[in-house]
Amino acid sequence: MQVTNNSSHPIMTGEFLIIQKFEIVKWYTLTLSNLAFPAVGYQLQPGESRTMQVGLFQWLPKGTYRLIKEISFDDNGKNVTVSISTPEFEL
Repeated sequence: MQVTNNSSHPIMTGEFLIIQKFEIVKWYTLTLSNLAFPAVGYQLQPGESRTMQVGLFQWLPKGTYRLIKEISFDDNGKNVTVSISTPEFEL
């Protein structure tokens, strides 16, 4: 998964992500037991990108999925966190 900072200010992100599966008419967040993400943070300056490996797909059943990442940034002294999603994909 690649995150690119297309904004005009630095952003922060990490390895943590949420996996969602589409069922009938709704997205459901998967709870994956025994799964841990490194507790690291990456600061991306404007125009910078970071690619993170996602190696979970071998354990997931066929279906339609998307990944959700949290991005944080400073907005005039206030810390703001937003969630972004990948385009949906099939396994």
